[in-house]
Amino acid sequence: MLKESLKTISLHDLYQNRGLSVRALNCCFSIDLHTVYDIVSYYEEGGSFIKMRNVGRKTSQELGELCHKFILQLDDPKETSPVANRVSEVKELIENDFFHTINHKLISPAELLNYLSPLKKILVEKRYKELVSSCSKRTAKWLSTIDFEYFMYDYLIEQDKTLMNIRNLGKKAYPELIALKRRLENELLNIIHSPEEAFQREKLILEKGKWFREDFVYDYHQQQGHMPLFWILEKELKSNDTREIHILLHSYRIFENDEHLTNKSLGEIHNLSTQRVNQIKNKTYQHFFSADNPLIQQLKEEWPFYQNSIKDDDILWQNDERISAFIEQENIHFTRDCILKLLSLFTDSRHTYRGSFVARGDDKTWKNSVLIPTGLADAFNFDRFIADIKQLVSINRIDIISDLEVYILGSPGWKKYKNGIIGGIVEVAKDILQYEFGLSIVSGKVIDPSPHPKKFPEYYSKY
Repeated sequence: MLKESLKTISLHDLYQNRGLSVRALNCCFSIDLHTVYDIVSYYEEGGSFIKMRNVGRKTSQELGELCHKFILQLDDPKETSPVANRVSEVKELIENDFFHTINHKLISPAELLNYLSPLKKILVEKRYKELVSSCSKRTAKWLSTIDFEYFMYDYLIEQDKTLMNIRNLGKKAYPELIALKRRLENELLNIIHSPEEAFQREKLILEKGKWFREDFVYDYHQQQGHMPLFWILEKELKSNDTREIHILLHSYRIFENDEHLTNKSLGEIHNLSTQRVNQIKNKTYQHFFSADNPLIQQLKEEWPFYQNSIKDDDILWQNDERISAFIEQENIHFTRDCILKLLSLFTDSRHTYRGSFVARGDDKTWKNSVLIPTGLADAFNFDRFIADIKQLVSINRIDIISDLEVYILGSPGWKKYKNGIIGGIVEVAKDILQYEFGLSIVSGKVIDPSPHPKKFPEYYSKY
Protein backbone atom coordinates (compact mmCIF):
# COMPACT_ATOMS: atom_id res chain seq x y z
CA MET A 1 0.00 0.00 0.00
CA LEU A 2 1.32 3.48 -0.95
CA LYS A 3 0.96 6.31 1.50
CA GLU A 4 -0.85 8.38 -1.15
CA SER A 5 -3.55 5.70 -1.25
CA LEU A 6 -4.44 6.58 2.35
CA LYS A 7 -6.05 9.75 1.02
CA THR A 8 -8.86 7.61 -0.38
CA ILE A 9 -9.78 6.21 3.05
CA SER A 10 -12.01 8.67 4.85
CA LEU A 11 -12.30 8.63 8.63
CA HIS A 12 -16.07 8.71 8.21
CA ASP A 13 -15.92 5.45 6.25
CA LEU A 14 -13.82 3.93 9.03
CA TYR A 15 -16.43 5.02 11.56
CA GLN A 16 -19.27 3.51 9.54
CA ASN A 17 -17.35 0.22 9.33
CA ARG A 18 -16.75 0.29 13.10
CA GLY A 19 -13.03 0.97 12.67
CA LEU A 20 -13.19 4.23 14.59
CA SER A 21 -15.23 5.48 17.53
CA VAL A 22 -17.53 8.46 17.14
CA ARG A 23 -15.54 10.38 19.77
CA ALA A 24 -12.28 9.86 17.87
CA LEU A 25 -13.99 10.84 14.62
CA ASN A 26 -15.33 14.12 16.02
CA CYS A 27 -11.98 14.98 17.63
CA CYS A 28 -10.21 14.52 14.29
CA PHE A 29 -12.78 16.61 12.45
CA SER A 30 -12.28 19.40 15.00
CA ILE A 31 -8.69 19.96 13.74
CA ASP A 32 -9.52 19.29 10.09
CA LEU A 33 -8.29 15.69 9.85
CA HIS A 34 -10.62 13.88 7.44
CA THR A 35 -8.66 10.98 5.95
CA VAL A 36 -6.29 8.28 7.16
CA TYR A 37 -3.55 10.12 5.24
CA ASP A 38 -4.24 13.26 7.29
CA ILE A 39 -4.08 11.48 10.62
CA VAL A 40 -0.96 9.42 9.77
CA SER A 41 0.83 12.55 8.54
CA TYR A 42 -0.14 14.39 11.72
CA TYR A 43 1.23 11.50 13.77
CA GLU A 44 4.51 11.23 11.83
CA GLU A 45 5.13 14.96 12.22
CA GLY A 46 5.01 14.59 16.00
CA GLY A 47 1.46 15.74 16.56
CA SER A 48 0.03 14.89 19.97
CA PHE A 49 -3.39 13.25 20.07
CA ILE A 50 -3.70 13.78 23.82
CA LYS A 51 -3.49 17.55 23.31
CA MET A 52 -6.38 17.58 20.88
CA ARG A 53 -9.61 19.00 22.21
CA ASN A 54 -11.80 16.49 24.08
CA VAL A 55 -9.27 13.67 23.60
CA GLY A 56 -8.63 11.51 26.64
CA ARG A 57 -6.24 8.66 27.22
CA LYS A 58 -8.48 6.02 25.64
CA THR A 59 -9.11 8.04 22.46
CA SER A 60 -5.42 8.97 22.21
CA GLN A 61 -4.50 5.29 22.41
CA GLU A 62 -7.12 4.41 19.79
CA LEU A 63 -5.77 6.98 17.30
CA GLY A 64 -2.15 5.95 17.95
CA GLU A 65 -2.96 2.29 17.32
CA LEU A 66 -4.83 3.24 14.14
CA CYS A 67 -1.75 5.05 12.81
CA HIS A 68 0.52 2.13 13.66
CA LYS A 69 -1.83 -0.25 11.88
CA PHE A 70 -1.73 1.70 8.60
CA ILE A 71 1.98 2.58 8.78
CA LEU A 72 2.80 -1.13 8.97
CA GLN A 73 0.78 -1.71 5.78
CA LEU A 74 2.81 0.79 3.74
CA ASP A 75 5.08 -1.02 1.28
CA ASP A 76 6.73 1.78 -0.68
CA PRO A 77 10.35 1.97 0.51
CA LYS A 78 10.45 5.70 -0.15
CA GLU A 79 7.39 6.18 1.98
CA THR A 80 8.18 3.80 4.82
CA SER A 81 11.91 4.28 5.33
CA PRO A 82 11.68 7.64 7.19
CA VAL A 83 9.17 6.16 9.63
CA ALA A 84 11.12 2.92 10.06
CA ASN A 85 14.35 4.81 10.48
CA ARG A 86 12.85 7.09 13.11
CA VAL A 87 11.44 4.17 15.09
CA SER A 88 14.89 2.57 15.07
CA GLU A 89 16.50 5.87 16.04
CA VAL A 90 14.09 6.40 18.96
CA LYS A 91 14.79 2.89 20.22
CA GLU A 92 18.55 3.48 20.11
CA LEU A 93 18.29 6.85 21.85
CA ILE A 94 16.13 5.53 24.68
CA GLU A 95 18.10 2.38 25.31
CA ASN A 96 21.62 3.86 25.02
CA ASP A 97 21.31 7.10 27.02
CA PHE A 98 17.83 7.64 28.40
CA PHE A 99 18.54 10.65 30.62
CA HIS A 100 20.47 12.52 27.93
CA THR A 101 17.67 11.79 25.47
CA ILE A 102 14.85 13.20 27.58
CA ASN A 103 16.86 16.07 29.09
CA HIS A 104 17.75 17.32 25.60
CA LYS A 105 14.31 16.54 24.14
CA LEU A 106 15.74 14.27 21.44
CA ILE A 107 12.42 12.44 21.28
CA SER A 108 8.82 13.55 21.69
CA PRO A 109 6.52 12.39 24.50
CA ALA A 110 4.46 10.52 21.89
CA GLU A 111 7.56 8.64 20.70
CA LEU A 112 8.45 7.71 24.27
CA LEU A 113 4.96 6.39 25.00
CA ASN A 114 4.79 4.52 21.68
CA TYR A 115 8.14 2.88 22.45
CA LEU A 116 6.73 1.32 25.61
CA SER A 117 4.87 -1.97 25.31
CA PRO A 118 1.24 -1.94 26.57
CA LEU A 119 2.31 -3.73 29.77
CA LYS A 120 5.22 -1.39 30.46
CA LYS A 121 3.05 1.64 29.77
CA ILE A 122 0.57 0.41 32.39
CA LEU A 123 3.43 -0.20 34.84
CA VAL A 124 4.80 3.33 34.36
CA GLU A 125 1.32 4.77 34.90
CA LYS A 126 0.96 2.67 38.05
CA ARG A 127 4.31 3.94 39.37
CA TYR A 128 3.26 7.53 38.58
CA LYS A 129 0.06 7.14 40.62
CA GLU A 130 2.02 5.59 43.49
CA LEU A 131 4.48 8.48 43.46
CA VAL A 132 1.63 11.00 43.44
CA SER A 133 -0.05 9.31 46.40
CA SER A 134 3.24 9.41 48.35
CA CYS A 135 3.44 13.20 48.10
CA SER A 136 2.20 15.56 50.77
CA LYS A 137 -1.56 15.81 51.07
CA ARG A 138 -1.87 19.14 49.25
CA THR A 139 0.52 18.23 46.44
CA ALA A 140 -1.13 14.83 45.93
CA LYS A 141 -4.56 16.48 45.78
CA TRP A 142 -3.68 18.71 42.85
CA LEU A 143 -1.41 16.24 41.06
CA SER A 144 -4.24 13.69 41.10
CA THR A 145 -6.14 16.01 38.74
CA ILE A 146 -3.40 15.57 36.12
CA ASP A 147 -3.76 12.51 33.93
CA PHE A 148 -0.66 10.33 33.52
CA GLU A 149 -0.35 11.04 29.79
CA TYR A 150 -0.81 14.76 30.34
CA PHE A 151 2.10 14.67 32.80
CA MET A 152 4.22 12.78 30.28
CA TYR A 153 3.41 15.22 27.48
CA ASP A 154 3.51 18.49 29.42
CA TYR A 155 6.15 17.99 32.10
CA LEU A 156 8.40 14.93 31.89
CA ILE A 157 10.46 15.96 28.85
CA GLU A 158 10.07 19.69 29.44
CA GLN A 159 12.33 21.81 31.62
CA ASP A 160 11.83 21.54 35.36
CA LYS A 161 10.50 25.07 35.63
CA THR A 162 7.36 24.05 33.72
CA LEU A 163 6.28 22.20 36.89
CA MET A 164 5.49 25.63 38.30
CA ASN A 165 2.59 25.78 35.86
CA ILE A 166 0.68 23.07 37.72
CA ARG A 167 -2.46 24.65 39.07
CA ASN A 168 -2.50 25.66 42.76
CA LEU A 169 1.02 24.40 43.42
CA GLY A 170 3.54 27.18 43.97
CA LYS A 171 7.14 27.54 45.09
CA LYS A 172 6.68 25.54 48.30
CA ALA A 173 5.73 22.44 46.33
CA TYR A 174 8.49 22.90 43.72
CA PRO A 175 11.18 20.74 45.46
CA GLU A 176 8.62 17.97 45.95
CA LEU A 177 7.61 18.12 42.28
CA ILE A 178 11.25 17.96 41.17
CA ALA A 179 11.78 14.91 43.37
CA LEU A 180 8.70 13.23 41.93
CA LYS A 181 9.87 13.88 38.38
CA ARG A 182 13.34 12.44 39.08
CA ARG A 183 11.87 9.34 40.72
CA LEU A 184 9.54 8.84 37.76
CA GLU A 185 12.49 9.11 35.38
CA ASN A 186 14.33 6.44 37.38
CA GLU A 187 11.25 4.21 37.41
CA LEU A 188 10.96 4.64 33.64
CA LEU A 189 14.61 3.69 33.13
CA ASN A 190 14.23 0.60 35.31
CA ILE A 191 11.11 -0.55 33.50
CA ILE A 192 12.59 0.11 30.06
CA HIS A 193 15.67 -2.01 30.77
CA SER A 194 13.81 -4.84 32.51
CA PRO A 195 12.48 -7.80 30.49
CA GLU A 196 8.70 -8.25 30.60
CA GLU A 197 9.25 -11.58 32.40
CA ALA A 198 10.32 -9.53 35.43
CA PHE A 199 6.79 -8.20 35.67
CA GLN A 200 4.98 -11.53 35.65
CA ARG A 201 2.72 -10.61 38.54
CA GLU A 202 1.76 -7.26 37.01
CA LYS A 203 1.00 -9.06 33.76
CA LEU A 204 -1.30 -11.48 35.57
CA ILE A 205 -3.07 -8.55 37.25
CA LEU A 206 -3.55 -6.97 33.82
CA GLU A 207 -4.78 -10.16 32.16
CA LYS A 208 -6.71 -11.90 34.94
CA GLY A 209 -7.74 -9.20 37.38
CA LYS A 210 -7.16 -7.51 40.71
CA TRP A 211 -7.04 -10.76 42.70
CA PHE A 212 -3.39 -11.29 41.76
CA ARG A 213 -2.52 -8.38 44.02
CA GLU A 214 -3.21 -10.83 46.85
CA ASP A 215 -0.10 -12.80 47.80
CA PHE A 216 -2.13 -15.96 48.43
CA VAL A 217 -3.70 -15.90 44.95
CA TYR A 218 -0.38 -15.25 43.22
CA ASP A 219 1.49 -17.96 45.15
CA TYR A 220 -1.38 -20.44 44.71
CA HIS A 221 -1.46 -19.80 40.94
CA GLN A 222 2.30 -20.30 40.70
CA GLN A 223 2.02 -23.65 42.49
CA GLN A 224 -1.29 -25.03 41.17
CA GLY A 225 -1.55 -23.43 37.73
CA HIS A 226 -5.01 -21.97 38.33
CA MET A 227 -6.73 -19.43 40.55
CA PRO A 228 -8.31 -20.45 43.90
CA LEU A 229 -11.96 -19.77 43.05
CA PHE A 230 -13.35 -20.66 46.47
CA TRP A 231 -10.82 -18.41 48.22
CA ILE A 232 -11.70 -15.51 45.89
CA LEU A 233 -15.44 -15.98 46.38
CA GLU A 234 -14.99 -16.15 50.15
CA LYS A 235 -12.88 -12.99 50.10
CA GLU A 236 -15.47 -11.14 48.02
CA LEU A 237 -18.32 -12.20 50.30
CA LYS A 238 -16.52 -11.32 53.53
CA SER A 239 -15.45 -7.90 52.24
CA ASN A 240 -18.98 -7.03 51.14
CA ASP A 241 -20.77 -5.17 53.94
CA THR A 242 -24.05 -4.54 52.14
CA ARG A 243 -27.38 -5.30 53.76
CA GLU A 244 -28.15 -7.96 51.15
CA ILE A 245 -24.97 -9.95 51.80
CA HIS A 246 -25.38 -9.68 55.57
CA ILE A 247 -28.86 -11.18 55.27
CA LEU A 248 -27.57 -13.91 52.93
CA LEU A 249 -24.69 -14.93 55.20
CA HIS A 250 -26.88 -15.20 58.27
CA SER A 251 -29.74 -17.01 56.54
CA TYR A 252 -27.92 -19.87 54.78
CA ARG A 253 -25.17 -22.33 55.68
CA ILE A 254 -22.41 -20.49 53.84
CA PHE A 255 -19.57 -20.19 56.36
CA GLU A 256 -18.64 -22.45 59.23
CA ASN A 257 -19.42 -21.00 62.66
CA ASP A 258 -21.49 -18.11 61.28
CA GLU A 259 -24.42 -17.25 63.50
CA HIS A 260 -27.80 -18.08 62.02
CA LEU A 261 -30.42 -15.37 62.48
CA THR A 262 -34.16 -15.59 61.97
CA ASN A 263 -36.00 -13.30 59.59
CA LYS A 264 -37.37 -11.48 62.62
CA SER A 265 -33.89 -10.83 64.05
CA LEU A 266 -32.55 -9.69 60.68
CA GLY A 267 -35.57 -7.43 60.29
CA GLU A 268 -34.82 -5.77 63.62
CA ILE A 269 -31.17 -5.24 62.65
CA HIS A 270 -32.01 -3.68 59.28
CA ASN A 271 -35.34 -2.09 60.22
CA LEU A 272 -37.25 -4.29 57.76
CA SER A 273 -40.37 -6.41 57.91
CA THR A 274 -39.88 -10.19 58.01
CA GLN A 275 -41.57 -10.39 54.61
CA ARG A 276 -39.06 -7.93 53.12
CA VAL A 277 -36.15 -9.83 54.70
CA ASN A 278 -37.43 -13.02 53.10
CA GLN A 279 -37.65 -11.32 49.71
CA ILE A 280 -34.10 -9.98 49.97
CA LYS A 281 -32.81 -13.34 51.20
CA ASN A 282 -34.31 -15.26 48.27
CA LYS A 283 -33.33 -12.71 45.63
CA THR A 284 -29.72 -12.45 46.85
CA TYR A 285 -29.41 -16.23 47.06
CA GLN A 286 -30.70 -16.68 43.50
CA HIS A 287 -28.32 -14.01 42.22
CA PHE A 288 -25.17 -15.17 44.00
CA PHE A 289 -25.64 -18.89 43.38
CA SER A 290 -26.18 -18.46 39.66
CA ALA A 291 -23.82 -19.21 36.79
CA ASP A 292 -24.82 -15.78 35.47
CA ASN A 293 -23.43 -14.03 38.55
CA PRO A 294 -20.94 -11.51 37.02
CA LEU A 295 -18.29 -12.43 39.61
CA ILE A 296 -18.53 -16.14 38.79
CA GLN A 297 -18.58 -15.34 35.06
CA GLN A 298 -15.34 -13.33 35.43
CA LEU A 299 -13.70 -16.48 36.78
CA LYS A 300 -15.09 -18.81 34.11
CA GLU A 301 -11.65 -19.35 32.60
CA GLU A 302 -10.73 -21.22 35.79
CA TRP A 303 -13.77 -23.55 35.80
CA PRO A 304 -12.09 -26.38 33.83
CA PHE A 305 -9.82 -27.36 36.73
CA TYR A 306 -12.82 -27.92 38.98
CA GLN A 307 -14.75 -29.59 36.16
CA ASN A 308 -11.88 -32.00 35.56
CA SER A 309 -11.82 -32.99 39.23
CA ILE A 310 -15.32 -34.48 38.85
CA LYS A 311 -16.05 -37.19 36.29
CA ASP A 312 -19.32 -37.10 34.38
CA ASP A 313 -20.74 -40.10 36.27
CA ASP A 314 -19.40 -39.17 39.74
CA ILE A 315 -21.80 -38.90 42.68
CA LEU A 316 -20.17 -36.40 45.01
CA TRP A 317 -21.24 -36.26 48.66
CA GLN A 318 -20.13 -33.65 51.17
CA ASN A 319 -17.70 -36.05 52.88
CA ASP A 320 -15.76 -36.64 49.66
CA GLU A 321 -11.98 -36.30 49.92
CA ARG A 322 -12.00 -33.79 47.06
CA ILE A 323 -14.04 -31.39 49.19
CA SER A 324 -11.53 -31.81 52.00
CA ALA A 325 -8.71 -31.07 49.55
CA PHE A 326 -10.36 -27.84 48.37
CA ILE A 327 -10.80 -26.69 51.97
CA GLU A 328 -7.19 -27.41 52.86
CA GLN A 329 -5.51 -26.16 49.66
CA GLU A 330 -7.51 -22.94 49.37
CA ASN A 331 -7.65 -22.27 53.12
CA ILE A 332 -11.39 -21.58 53.06
CA HIS A 333 -14.19 -21.58 55.62
CA PHE A 334 -17.17 -22.38 53.44
CA THR A 335 -19.41 -25.18 54.68
CA ARG A 336 -19.24 -28.37 52.66
CA ASP A 337 -22.83 -27.82 51.58
CA CYS A 338 -21.89 -24.44 50.14
CA ILE A 339 -18.84 -25.87 48.33
CA LEU A 340 -21.02 -28.46 46.62
CA LYS A 341 -23.53 -25.77 45.66
CA LEU A 342 -20.75 -23.69 44.07
CA LEU A 343 -19.26 -26.74 42.35
CA SER A 344 -22.63 -27.34 40.69
CA LEU A 345 -22.12 -23.95 38.98
CA PHE A 346 -18.51 -24.68 37.96
CA THR A 347 -19.46 -28.02 36.37
CA ASP A 348 -21.46 -26.09 33.77
CA SER A 349 -24.73 -28.01 34.30
CA ARG A 350 -23.11 -31.47 34.16
CA HIS A 351 -24.06 -32.03 37.81
CA THR A 352 -27.10 -30.99 39.82
CA TYR A 353 -27.08 -30.05 43.49
CA ARG A 354 -29.44 -31.75 45.93
CA GLY A 355 -29.20 -31.27 49.66
CA SER A 356 -29.54 -29.40 52.89
CA PHE A 357 -28.20 -25.99 51.92
CA VAL A 358 -30.88 -24.16 53.86
CA ALA A 359 -31.12 -22.32 57.18
CA ARG A 360 -31.50 -24.19 60.43
CA GLY A 361 -35.05 -24.83 61.47
CA ASP A 362 -36.39 -24.97 57.92
CA ASP A 363 -38.33 -28.01 56.86
CA LYS A 364 -35.96 -29.85 54.56
CA THR A 365 -36.05 -33.06 52.60
CA TRP A 366 -32.33 -33.81 52.71
CA LYS A 367 -30.07 -34.18 55.75
CA ASN A 368 -26.89 -33.99 53.70
CA SER A 369 -25.71 -32.63 50.33
CA VAL A 370 -24.71 -34.28 47.07
CA LEU A 371 -23.93 -33.58 43.43
CA ILE A 372 -25.77 -35.92 41.08
CA PRO A 373 -25.10 -36.26 37.33
CA THR A 374 -27.70 -34.02 35.71
CA GLY A 375 -28.89 -36.75 33.37
CA LEU A 376 -29.89 -38.87 36.38
CA ALA A 377 -31.47 -35.94 38.24
CA ASP A 378 -33.53 -35.06 35.16
CA ALA A 379 -34.75 -38.65 34.79
CA PHE A 380 -35.68 -39.45 38.39
CA ASN A 381 -37.18 -37.46 41.27
CA PHE A 382 -34.86 -38.21 44.17
CA ASP A 383 -36.77 -35.84 46.46
CA ARG A 384 -39.85 -38.02 45.94
CA PHE A 385 -37.72 -41.13 46.56
CA ILE A 386 -36.56 -39.76 49.94
CA ALA A 387 -40.11 -38.88 50.93
CA ASP A 388 -41.26 -42.42 50.04
CA ILE A 389 -38.43 -44.04 52.03
CA LYS A 390 -39.19 -41.83 55.03
CA GLN A 391 -42.73 -43.14 54.95
CA LEU A 392 -41.60 -46.77 54.72
CA VAL A 393 -39.12 -46.32 57.59
CA SER A 394 -41.78 -44.67 59.75
CA ILE A 395 -44.05 -47.72 59.39
CA ASN A 396 -41.17 -50.18 59.64
CA ARG A 397 -41.68 -51.56 56.09
CA ILE A 398 -38.20 -51.33 54.55
CA ASP A 399 -38.76 -54.91 53.39
CA ILE A 400 -40.67 -53.35 50.49
CA ILE A 401 -37.38 -52.01 49.12
CA SER A 402 -35.32 -55.10 49.88
CA ASP A 403 -34.76 -55.60 46.13
CA LEU A 404 -33.81 -52.02 45.32
CA GLU A 405 -33.62 -52.27 41.54
CA VAL A 406 -37.08 -53.80 41.34
CA TYR A 407 -38.43 -51.10 43.64
CA ILE A 408 -36.79 -48.33 41.55
CA LEU A 409 -38.23 -49.70 38.31
CA GLY A 410 -41.73 -49.52 39.75
CA SER A 411 -41.23 -46.23 41.60
CA PRO A 412 -43.52 -43.25 40.93
CA GLY A 413 -40.37 -41.08 41.02
CA TRP A 414 -39.61 -41.51 37.32
CA LYS A 415 -39.78 -38.33 35.24
CA LYS A 416 -38.48 -39.82 32.01
CA TYR A 417 -37.07 -43.29 31.55
CA LYS A 418 -34.17 -43.98 29.18
CA ASN A 419 -32.51 -47.26 28.30
CA GLY A 420 -29.32 -47.87 30.26
CA ILE A 421 -30.04 -45.32 32.96
CA ILE A 422 -31.31 -47.65 35.69
CA GLY A 423 -27.80 -48.56 36.91
CA GLY A 424 -26.93 -44.91 37.64
CA ILE A 425 -30.27 -44.31 39.38
CA VAL A 426 -29.75 -47.34 41.61
CA GLU A 427 -26.23 -46.17 42.60
CA VAL A 428 -27.60 -42.78 43.69
CA ALA A 429 -30.44 -44.51 45.55
CA LYS A 430 -27.96 -46.77 47.38
CA ASP A 431 -26.01 -43.72 48.52
CA ILE A 432 -29.19 -42.01 49.67
CA LEU A 433 -30.22 -45.04 51.71
CA GLN A 434 -26.80 -45.12 53.35
CA TYR A 435 -26.20 -41.43 54.04
CA GLU A 436 -29.76 -40.26 54.62
CA PHE A 437 -31.22 -43.31 56.40
CA GLY A 438 -28.30 -45.42 57.64
CA LEU A 439 -29.45 -48.39 55.55
CA SER A 440 -27.00 -50.77 53.87
CA ILE A 441 -26.99 -52.95 50.77
CA VAL A 442 -25.81 -56.51 51.34
CA SER A 443 -25.84 -58.98 48.44
CA GLY A 444 -28.19 -56.67 46.59
CA LYS A 445 -30.67 -56.50 49.49
CA VAL A 446 -31.48 -53.49 51.67
CA ILE A 447 -31.00 -54.06 55.40
CA ASP A 448 -31.13 -51.87 58.52
CA PRO A 449 -27.94 -52.71 60.42
CA SER A 450 -28.88 -50.69 63.51
CA PRO A 451 -31.81 -48.81 64.96
CA HIS A 452 -29.93 -45.55 64.50
CA PRO A 453 -29.22 -43.87 61.13
CA LYS A 454 -25.64 -43.61 59.98
CA LYS A 455 -24.40 -40.04 60.22
CA PHE A 456 -21.54 -38.03 58.82
CA PRO A 457 -19.08 -36.64 61.39
CA GLU A 458 -20.46 -33.81 63.52
CA TYR A 459 -19.12 -31.02 61.32
CA TYR A 460 -21.13 -32.29 58.33
CA SER A 461 -24.55 -31.94 59.95
CA LYS A 462 -23.99 -29.41 62.71
CA TYR A 463 -27.03 -27.40 61.70
